[in-house]
Amino acid sequence: MSVDPIQAEPGEREREREAAAARGRETAGPAALAPSSPAGGAGVELALMLAGGLLVGAVVLWAERVKLTLLTPILLQGRDRSGWLLLLPALATVLAFWKRWRGVFDAAMLMNGIGAGYGIYLHVSEQREGALWAAGFHVASLVLTASNFEALHAASAAVAGPGAGPRAGDRFADREPDSLSAWVRDNFEAIVIAFVMALIIRCFCVEVFKIPTGSMQPTLWGDHEESFGERQELHQMVNGDRIMVNKFLLAFQQVHRFEVIVFKYPLDTSRNFIKRVVGIGPEWFKVEDGDIYHLPVDGGKTYLLAKKPLDVQESIWIPYYRADFRKGDVTQYWETSARGYSLHGSTLRLQPASAGSPTWFRYRNTVTDDRPGKEGPDERAGRGDNKVGDVRLSFRFTPDKDGGAALVELQNSPFLVTFELGVGREAVSVVTVKNLLTNESGRFPVEARLLAGKAADLAFLLYDGRVVVKVDGRVALLQELVLQEDLLRGQNIDGAKAIRFGFRGVGGDVDELAIQRDVYYTARGCLSQSGLLIPEGKYFVIGDNVQYSKDSRLWQRAELTMRDGRKVYGDLDERRIDLNTVTMKDVYGDVHTYEKSELSSWSAPAEWQKFVDEEDLVGKAFFVWWPAPRMKLIR
Repeated sequence: MSVDPIQAEPGEREREREAAAARGRETAGPAALAPSSPAGGAGVELALMLAGGLLVGAVVLWAERVKLTLLTPILLQGRDRSGWLLLLPALATVLAFWKRWRGVFDAAMLMNGIGAGYGIYLHVSEQREGALWAAGFHVASLVLTASNFEALHAASAAVAGPGAGPRAGDRFADREPDSLSAWVRDNFEAIVIAFVMALIIRCFCVEVFKIPTGSMQPTLWGDHEESFGERQELHQMVNGDRIMVNKFLLAFQQVHRFEVIVFKYPLDTSRNFIKRVVGIGPEWFKVEDGDIYHLPVDGGKTYLLAKKPLDVQESIWIPYYRADFRKGDVTQYWETSARGYSLHGSTLRLQPASAGSPTWFRYRNTVTDDRPGKEGPDERAGRGDNKVGDVRLSFRFTPDKDGGAALVELQNSPFLVTFELGVGREAVSVVTVKNLLTNESGRFPVEARLLAGKAADLAFLLYDGRVVVKVDGRVALLQELVLQEDLLRGQNIDGAKAIRFGFRGVGGDVDELAIQRDVYYTARGCLSQSGLLIPEGKYFVIGDNVQYSKDSRLWQRAELTMRDGRKVYGDLDERRIDLNTVTMKDVYGDVHTYEKSELSSWSAPAEWQKFVDEEDLVGKAFFVWWPAPRMKLIR
């Protein structure tokens, strides 16, 4: 029996209307999901974010001035406020474009707004170096983020396909157009995410610091004065390097010798120091003839020479001499019998030398640790007179023909090392090492040769009982010569005076001639010739600028004893004794002033504070991010 449609039941008609409405929604497709900015589009969102950043920046400044330290460590990283201007917003921006999640997206915009506003403030009010550059970076990031605000999520909805409907957790699909409460809710979440991200990264991953002093030069530069002008009559202060410190790796990797670490100063844990690790407990440790020696506590009677890895050594060479042939300093610094050479600007041009008798240029001076070098602005560096045998000679050589060889000779007791690099495709290159005490010799082939008419950057290294040849930045030879102290002890045979280069059977152009020296460690303070026992879990640290570094060698702990028996410990250098009072900063960074009548003792002999405890390590320094010309990995 047929049923008249007019007589259909009401429930069936409602189901048909609902099905039709569902088909209409499916036809609408992703257009129904197109996001709508509550404030009228990305431009207004950009303006709101920048205004919000300025406001939050002002609040943070106020918090810092009244010492509300809850906010400042999270956003500004203590003293180095400009560090987080780049690091956190950049990470948030990358994460936003990667995840395309609304909460992270808003966090990136908010943090870039804060960075831009705060960077402008630092530039205007404090003339902070790099602040304006950082502000411009964040404005660009903010514009980029806002301009993609609509497109990214429209594309995300299109990928979902027609009729896909809202996805769980999709902030754009969940909120109603022009909903102010939804916009406030989303941005509150963004602020929370920004703070949590900053807190997590700072506490567990990466922290930024500014280098205030020159104790780690030349690896890291602290605040220093540079001269400029025709007569170097003008001076300006230059801020120190900004570095990043990896805190995360300490949980998974051990600290290795010659790594650069940041740690809490044992005599004032409110301060962070940065030095290079030279001793790791448990072991016996000593410094002799400028080198580091160590002896395991569980065996052996002979100290082993601690050898710096090649990448570390290349980062800490100290400039000693750089030739400027335009000033005619060939005979001033180099002794030679050659007559067939001429100067062309900064180039030393040599006529082909005899195939039988090479032409030599010998450096007239003895390399010592009392010269800062022409490249360093810090004239305080180095006042000692120790002879340095670990050196690096480098120059660029362009042979004028095939045949013959370029020669270099370096001496560091008891070894005399002669480098010979042949010119031509069939030429042979070799290094000869002679022990001046035993007259024994050894020859080592070098996997490199020079070609006529082609410039080659050459570097010849002799350090830590190791010989290295580098051609155009590539290691052509790395040969170990000595490992034990007893082969070196007392054999300093005026080594560094034998530095010379020459040519046999070939001529050509020599440019960029330079001599660099190694760090010369000195046994000052608590170190003695008999050796020092480093306990397990302790580290001995020294700055690269050895003569002007306050480090494990020189730390002294002072003691004040109260009449009731209580004691206060602190840095001896922070103790000041006046007529009636004694003032000292304790190990927690608090300054105490006592009347002498309150103390039973204030001048007890100081004790050496030799080591850094493993618990006081902050992290490993790994990157210089500012200033831009010095941007590099820290070795």
